Amino acid sequence: MYGADDAEIVSNCALPPLATCIPGQDECCEPGRPCTLTCQANAEIDSSVGICVREGTCSQHRHCASLHMCSGDGLCVPLTLFFTNHLDVAVDL
Repeated sequence: MYGADDAEIVSNCALPPLATCIPGQDECCEPGRPCTLTCQANAEIDSSVGICVREGTCSQHRHCASLHMCSGDGLCVPLTLFFTNHLDVAVDL
């Protein structure tokens, strides 16, 4: 989970700090050191600010390539639709 509602935070707990960044810049990594972080923006709120996350992860469907969606595990997975036909007749999809 990348965020939480302030009203839901227990009084004796604190959320871990999120490393914020500016999308398109390499702020998530120290220069000259190996890094597996990337900056992902939340265009729904403000596309000029993002958070540093592991490369290849997602928190929104918009972070994934075409025909992929963000799973509950934070990974982009191929889009698959399942249909169950409860009718007594065959249908074409």
